[in-house]
Amino acid sequence: MISRSTARSAAPRLTAPARLRTRSRSGSTRTTAEYSERVFRANVPLDKIAAIMSAAEVNVAKQEGRVREYGKGEKITGFYLAELEAPPSPKPASAANPDDAAFQALKDTLKNGGVQVVVARNLFPTPKAVAQQAAELLDIQPGDDVLEPSAGTGMLLGAMGCRMFGHNPECGTVTAVEINPGLANCLKRDFPLTIVICGDFLEVSCGAHGFDKILMNPPFENGDDIKHILHAFGMLKPGGRLVAICANGPRQQAKLMPLSRNWFALPNDTFKDAGTSVRTAMIVLEKEMALA
Repeated sequence: MISRSTARSAAPRLTAPARLRTRSRSGSTRTTAEYSERVFRANVPLDKIAAIMSAAEVNVAKQEGRVREYGKGEKITGFYLAELEAPPSPKPASAANPDDAAFQALKDTLKNGGVQVVVARNLFPTPKAVAQQAAELLDIQPGDDVLEPSAGTGMLLGAMGCRMFGHNPECGTVTAVEINPGLANCLKRDFPLTIVICGDFLEVSCGAHGFDKILMNPPFENGDDIKHILHAFGMLKPGGRLVAICANGPRQQAKLMPLSRNWFALPNDTFKDAGTSVRTAMIVLEKEMALA
């Protein structure tokens, strides 16, 4: 260690390197050439000094952050060299994290325009529990031709899919009708085995084909649910079954209740999450077998 102090005649005199800058008590810095008469006292015996550094070496040590000063402010009495810290060892490569892939996929989605939100008039998606209950009532069997006339976001299609293990596409089909082009495209993507028709269901005709099972949650506005359910009932094969959700109002009760095998009033808050508190019912219609 080398410290700075007043000169003493008994102390060995060492001349500081010419380019080394030192700090005065006032805080200003000057080259050691301006302090050629200043004397440094060695606290370490000369025969124990390991090496002598040039001004260039000291400057390099400063750039590397190895120069440490003794004291603070105007009481700096010297400096010493600190050892360089060893660089941190590289972290071992970790196994691929599946969350990283999911996060990257989300970033790519946002980069390409983000999540596309489809807004459709009279869209009130069927709650999952209600959709599952309706699919159970429909009682789909292998080989059935099934229709969903107002598919929307596909909640009823998804519920039917959970009940259709063993369904043979060669003997039966699933057809969905949706008037909104954006929703129809989503249905084609999410349900690739489903025949998706983009159009107004009231203008769709099945000819002589007909369907064995129909599951629907039609629009309610201005009594449209009555029109949709009656139109769908006309597409039902003899012996077929139709399960629908409709408004539980006087008009619906007058027009549909006489045709219904079952009429189940749903809780008033069934479609609360969809933004409406309209009273609804789940109804079951069946078409009689044709007489031989």
